Parts: sequence; structure tokens; C-alpha cells
Amino acid sequence: MAKAQLENGYTMIASELLEKICGFKLSQNELKVLFAIIRLSYGWRQKDTANRAGIRSLEKITNLQSNQIYRAVKTLQAGNIIVIEKGGRNKYRINTSCDEWRVVTNHDQSTKLTSHESRLVKNCHTGVVTNHDYGVVTNHDYGVVTNHDYATSATLALEAARQMPKDIKDIKDRKDREILPPDYYQKTLKALGLPATAILSPKDHQVLVELLKVNCNFEDIEQARIKRKKNKLEWIQDTVCEMRDARLSTVAKPDENGIPILPNGYMDWDNMTFEQKQFAIQRGYEK
Repeated sequence: MAKAQLENGYTMIASELLEKICGFKLSQNELKVLFAIIRLSYGWRQKDTANRAGIRSLEKITNLQSNQIYRAVKTLQAGNIIVIEKGGRNKYRINTSCDEWRVVTNHDQSTKLTSHESRLVKNCHTGVVTNHDYGVVTNHDYGVVTNHDYATSATLALEAARQMPKDIKDIKDRKDREILPPDYYQKTLKALGLPATAILSPKDHQVLVELLKVNCNFEDIEQARIKRKKNKLEWIQDTVCEMRDARLSTVAKPDENGIPILPNGYMDWDNMTFEQKQFAIQRGYEK
């Protein structure tokens, strides 16, 4: 096996940052994900990962499963160690203000709910919240989130609702509804291969809204689910965006004269009207 050589690529990192990482309390998975983010940002001479940190890229570098990566990312973000810029594909960057880093404990990750909010969490998941899904709510009191890694998405949504003024929340909810078709719930369950009686989690609903905002559709979701063999939106969202990009790369866009032009610069001759073809011939368009 060939030896590693600087000529084959290297990652420049500040000594102060490297020393901070060495002396900071991180789990093995968190450390793997942190170094993967460094590789995909500083390793490209950039401050953030841009579009390189898809879940498959992180899985390949760290040899972790997607759910392990998500947990590590949540903890690193909660500890102000990384900063996440949300989008079609999240961008990650290291918080170089090392004095802002903090160790995230179990107490920080858990959330105490009121009895009313506990019932909401229970109802959101039809009475069962599993560790495989988002977190663990103890059955004996339905009040304390005990997952070692992070709280349930329903709990986080409730916490955000507490802190968000009602008028702002109403505006956000209304804007989200505007981009959702009337039958979006049934279409989503069908695309994910779930029964019509299934419950869409708050996290998956949030991901769906973001995907529809960036021109993904239900066919993209279905293709991504089949390809990844997973039926949770948060686990296939990167693949959904890849499906969208592949689809849009074959879609013609009208030019200033209304003639549909494919991404390769040629006219979409097969889908033009007779009038458009006549106009294109008169103007000297190439087929």
C-alpha cells in the first residue's frame, strides 16, 4: 500500500484549533464527524463544506451510519463547535472562536415537558416514540426525554414554539402552507412507501417544506427512497436534491423569444409548437 504523501493533498489547520480539539471532551463519533467537516472544508481551502458534506460523503469518510452522524452533528452544533447553514444541502463550518465551545451534557440535551406538551408529543407519534426514530420518552411519565444523544423532534418543535412570538409563528405557518398542495400528506406517505394511516413526524414535515421550497417534488422523494431503501425524509433529503438536480439538468428553459433551450444549448425541438419552429427557422436557430 502506498504511503500517504503531501503531494496527494493535505489539509491546513491552525495549530490552536488542533490543540483545542485534542484537549476537548468529544465522543469518538463526534470527533470523526468533526474531522470529516474539517477535511471537506479546510481540505478544499474553504471555510465551509459547501455542497460536499452530503450524508453519503460523511458516511464514506467516517464509516458511521447516517443516524450516528446526525446525532454527532446535533451535539457539535449544540456545543457551538460547528455552525450549520441550512439549505438544500446543509453547509458546515468550524466555529474558530474556540472559547465559545462547550461540552454538551445529558442534562443539556434533555427537556422537561408540561403535561399538556407531553400529550402532544405522545399523539404526534401515535403513542410510541422509539430511539430509532428520534428519541426516547419514558413511558412511566411521558415527561422527560431520556435519549443520551438528543431530544425528539416534536420536543424541539415545541421548544421553538415557546420562544417564537405567536404572530411571527402564524406568518411562518401560513407561508409554509402556501407551498404545500392540498393532498401533500397523502402524496408524501405514498412517496415514502408508508401506509395511508401512517403519521408524518414534525421533523419530516419540516424537511418536506424545505424540499418543496427548492423545487424538489414527490417523484424525486419516491426515487430517493427506493435508491436509499429508507423511508424518512431527513435520511434521504440529500439524495432527493440529487434527484432534483438530475431532473432539472434535462429541463428546457425559454429564452427571451420564448424558444425552449436545453441546458446543453440546443433547442428542445421535440416539444416546440409549429409556430415556435417557424420562428426559430426564420431567426436562424440551430437544432
